[in-house]
Order: sequence, then structure tokens, then C-alpha cells
Amino acid sequence: MATIIRDLPYFQEQTRVTVRGRVVPVHSFQIVLWVSVCPQGLRTFDPNTPRFPAVLDIGFTHNFLMREDHLIQWAGLRTEHLRELGHINPHGERVPLRAANVWLHRNRAGQRDEFEDAPPFCMELDSGIGVCPSAMARAPRLPLLGQRGLWCAELQSWIDHRRCRVTIRTRRKFWPFW
Repeated sequence: MATIIRDLPYFQEQTRVTVRGRVVPVHSFQIVLWVSVCPQGLRTFDPNTPRFPAVLDIGFTHNFLMREDHLIQWAGLRTEHLRELGHINPHGERVPLRAANVWLHRNRAGQRDEFEDAPPFCMELDSGIGVCPSAMARAPRLPLLGQRGLWCAELQSWIDHRRCRVTIRTRRKFWPFW
């Protein structure tokens, strides 16, 4: 079992993160993880790939959802370079699914915006990520990592609400000879 997110704090008050020189507010009680998005099929992570914040939203029932302007400005990708796989309908609006995987960056234990010197974990998302038009009225303010994404990657998550801490691990593999 490998721990990817270790004792990551979230806060009872509004905080901020800086993405590509821009300060972005984070609402109270939002759990912010740092991710990268890459086209499906890449097996090795390029360390020059930008990382950006995403909110862990277990109420969002798909893999990952982000606005097109964040895909371009934060991830450095364009929709036309990611094959369309289908669509989802968050908030009743049609949103295309694009062939991409999410890489989850390992935090330094007890820190939200500091990282371990270890490669990120690839969440292989066969059904891709949702990319909203930037002008969509109910597009997420920050990208959302949803419940299905955790499920697809076979991850286990623990939220300690009293301490406002989150841990995410790969699941334990059964070995019959132990």
C-alpha cells in the first residue's frame, strides 16, 4: 500500500493558492489536491508538466471536471489535442469527455502546497475527463476530482473531520502466502 496524500490539511477559513502567478481563493472546507493532466497513454510523467489545484469533491460522481481555460492556461493542453470520448451532463449541460489522465502529486506530510520529491501517481481514467466550455454558467471555479476518479484508480481515502486532514492511499493487495 502506497500513501499518495499524507495528512493533507484543509481549512475552516478561506485560503489561497497561487497558480501560474495568479492568486486563486479556496473556500473554507474545500480539500485541495495538486494534479497534472496529460493525454491518455503516457506511462512516464514529464517533470515539466504543470501542476495545478483541484478540489476533491466526493459529491461529484464522475472522474474529473475542469474548464477549458484552465486546461489551456494551467495544464498547457488544448481540447483539439485530446480525443473526444463521449459526454456527461453536469448541471444538465452537455460537456465533452476528453482522453486524458490525471496525475496526483504527493504532498509533504501535513502540508497542502509542499510536495514530496517523488513521482506523482497516475490515475488512469478510461472514460477521460470532462472539459467545460469556459463560458458555461455552472462550470466549476476550480477543477473537481470526483468519486469515480478515486474508484477508477482503486484508491482509498480517509477524511479526519475533527483534525481537518485527508489521506489517500493505493489499496492493499492481497497476498495469499502471508
